[in-house]
Amino acid sequence: MRPIQPYFALSSDKYYKRNLQQNGIAHFYSYTVDYADENKTIEIPDGCIDLMFDYGDGTLEARALGAVMNGTLVENTLGHEYFGVRFLPGVLPRFLNGSFSDYVGQNINLADCCKYHDLEERIGNCQSFGERASLLMRACQKSYMEEETASNRTMVKGNLVKAVMDKIMETSGSIRIQDLADFTGYSSRYVDRVFKEYTGMSPKTFCRITRFQNAVDRLNHDNKISLSDLAADCGYYDQPQFIRDFRRCMDTTPRKYRQEILESNYTEKFVLV
Repeated sequence: MRPIQPYFALSSDKYYKRNLQQNGIAHFYSYTVDYADENKTIEIPDGCIDLMFDYGDGTLEARALGAVMNGTLVENTLGHEYFGVRFLPGVLPRFLNGSFSDYVGQNINLADCCKYHDLEERIGNCQSFGERASLLMRACQKSYMEEETASNRTMVKGNLVKAVMDKIMETSGSIRIQDLADFTGYSSRYVDRVFKEYTGMSPKTFCRITRFQNAVDRLNHDNKISLSDLAADCGYYDQPQFIRDFRRCMDTTPRKYRQEILESNYTEKFVLV
């Protein structure tokens, strides 16, 4: 699964992105809001934590955006520049306090949850996309080195959650919970309990998010496939189930979203850096 937030890109003429897939980071991104509907945009479910830095009005505001379960309105102010880092699904950067589950559905000031108290100021002093990305990469590497060796029990649980997440993403969310249990060698009840403890959501919910993200990605890049075929390919029981899930996560229908993507020349907005 490639975690995406299409409404961030849709609010701008150009969306700058650097893919990474290292140290728990999915990618860095940056955009300036050129279009805003009541200064709001929608964050969709992706199972990820973002750190977002808002450069506007001569000030910097930094926040940790936790994974959401349904489409959620977030501030996206016209004329402001935003820089962000999206971590891989289920990953909590180790320089943040607490556990991944503490951030689910939350929007928290970075100063209130970051172990590196000067991180926001240092990001504010950076002058370019590359400098900001490098600084955050070094912060991630430093936090990994500083972390004390976890107990064997904690490591086993963490490895279990990672294995379950990897399997769900490998199958694009189309896997039964019992099959996940058989894959890990643990009972389905134990897998469910440990997964919820670490991520704040059940494996079933993460399957739904992964399936939905896969469907959105297909819509973004394939304007030929029928919605019924897309629903079947992505593991939905039928097209009505697909539409219901899409409405819950996007607050629109797949058909209307596809039209918005086509009219906005969505794929042409991306600039890889």
